[in-house]
Amino acid sequence: MGKLFLLLLFCIFIFPSVTCMNKNQAEKDYFTEAQKRDRKIEMQQSSGSLESYLLVVNNPGQFFADWNKQLPGMPVIQANCMFRGHPTTAIVSFAGCKPDPKGLCEALVDFEVFQPDGKLYAEVKDLELWNGKPTIPEGKIELSVGYLTLKLPENSQLGTYKIKAHVWDKVAGIDMWLEKKLELK
Repeated sequence: MGKLFLLLLFCIFIFPSVTCMNKNQAEKDYFTEAQKRDRKIEMQQSSGSLESYLLVVNNPGQFFADWNKQLPGMPVIQANCMFRGHPTTAIVSFAGCKPDPKGLCEALVDFEVFQPDGKLYAEVKDLELWNGKPTIPEGKIELSVGYLTLKLPENSQLGTYKIKAHVWDKVAGIDMWLEKKLELK
């Protein structure tokens, strides 16, 4: 019994990512195949050559400083909650926009934020995802040029906020919705 307990402690403290992976796998397995096919909004989407992922961070200054170092395998700590009076930034990472005949991309992003009561709290349209720039080399990802930073006031509703990003590649004629829910504490 003592050896089993030590092995269990070893697994919990030495392999915490395995526990997270199993939890995520269990959440994925919860949906039937039909439900997975029908899900059109999630944090990550791909269509054609365009892949995009909605990142939400609570320390945007540190995130951008780390990103600009261009270190391989940079860890990103996704926010699951927001705090009144502190910045939270939503940005899209992406790869694979389709180039026009000149070899340049034309892709945009809109952001919408919904309060816990379902009312629209904020909306920003036609931000640059990647415009007038060459396509991203295969195997590389980039951040959208435009992003949304929220700093909710002290009297903001507590509860679950929803951030949506509408991404579209105008050259490829592809669009997708990304979504992340966060608790305001």
